[in-house]
Amino acid sequence: MLSWRIMKSLTKSLLLTLLTFSQFSWATSLSELDQRQKQLGDHYSSLVKELPSAAGLQQAILANDKETVLNASQKITAFFKAYDDFNLDKIDFFQDSLIARAEAELTENEFTPKKAGKKLQEMKDVRAKYLILKPLFGSQGDMKRLDVGQQFLPAYGEFAKDLRKSWGERPWRNFGQGKIVPFIDTFPDFLKVSGKFAKLLWSAYFRSHTGVPDRAPIPEALAGTQRKLVQMRDIETKWEGLENVGDVTHDGKTLHMFLINHGNSFLDTSAQQAFPIPGMSSMGDVDIFFPGFLARRMAQSDHMIAVGHGDTTGKAIDLVHRKQLNRFFLAVEGITGTGLYEMRPVMPMFSAAVYESIQRGLELKLHPVAFPDNFRLMNDWRAPIEGPKPSRGIVLPAITNDVCIKLKELTQREIAIGELIRWNWFATLKNDESKVLAMPYPTEISRRLEQMVWLD
Repeated sequence: MLSWRIMKSLTKSLLLTLLTFSQFSWATSLSELDQRQKQLGDHYSSLVKELPSAAGLQQAILANDKETVLNASQKITAFFKAYDDFNLDKIDFFQDSLIARAEAELTENEFTPKKAGKKLQEMKDVRAKYLILKPLFGSQGDMKRLDVGQQFLPAYGEFAKDLRKSWGERPWRNFGQGKIVPFIDTFPDFLKVSGKFAKLLWSAYFRSHTGVPDRAPIPEALAGTQRKLVQMRDIETKWEGLENVGDVTHDGKTLHMFLINHGNSFLDTSAQQAFPIPGMSSMGDVDIFFPGFLARRMAQSDHMIAVGHGDTTGKAIDLVHRKQLNRFFLAVEGITGTGLYEMRPVMPMFSAAVYESIQRGLELKLHPVAFPDNFRLMNDWRAPIEGPKPSRGIVLPAITNDVCIKLKELTQREIAIGELIRWNWFATLKNDESKVLAMPYPTEISRRLEQMVWLD
């Protein structure tokens, strides 16, 4: 039987829906967001029927079929615009409505718990910063928006936890980010993985330079640490599309890049540690996840590439020419989103780097890699409200230099290559009665938030 407190919370959520819409008259409603999402799914389905497949579009590019390519490019760009606008509006709606919910909760209580009051203020501060940074969406500066946006839902969860503690209820979930090392926020978990983390430190400090082909001690140590966490948390990993990889032996000129979309940092790296092709390294922003002393050592290594530290293209060219490393994971969206299942555009910097690499003599094999099952509310990996915790990776056919060069010639847009990669990712997303493009409907997201934050 539901407790009095739970029944009160359920009743209150209905009342707060009306409160939210009256307080934010410009805001939409859950039903309107649901309808927009359905229309978005219908739009996508019609485009899939109308336009060539991802493989067919590449054939049209190579055939110099300008009419087909421009028509597809324009319609895909317009679809992405509608998709991105929807997700930005959805984020606005949930942030504003949750602030209203939190304010109502405190107003109804006889006293305001000190910690809960601070968390409410934190939510308001994050919201204000997010609105300032929102125009950066889709630009290189979008990392700043994401970094701020990721703080909102955990702050709301911590607010609810502190309030429930004042009611005499035991905390049931940790909503915060990893506080000790990435993906580890309790000391018992740290003890379990400490040996693996020690190996990572050893590799970062004493094995930063190897000169050995297909050996990347730091990424290998990272994978080992993640492998231990996968075992501890009972994560299932699976890879599909490996037949699309082809020959990855060294030829001194070819760079194989496995370009991931970010669903959830923990589950994405859980899949990466199980990737069955040896000799993998990584490119990425190590400053986001690791403390400065470790990030600096990683940036200086000769077997991984830290974005934002010197000439990353030149470093990749050197590793390929010396036949030391030629295959890298790269998250071309940047870091994970704000926790509402959205997929973001490819960073413009990547599109520019593609053409710079080609100009400087590299043969590229750009493999879009999709993680269609990894999206999680609040990026939660401990006890996701969605149920089981699969981590599935899909390797899609490679995009080559010829496609990149011809696509730019036909469209006169460098970012068209990023849109082609993103279009490949979209082809892997589930689209059925309960989900549209891997996104539950906003009404369902709201229900999951209620269950995650307020109910046991």
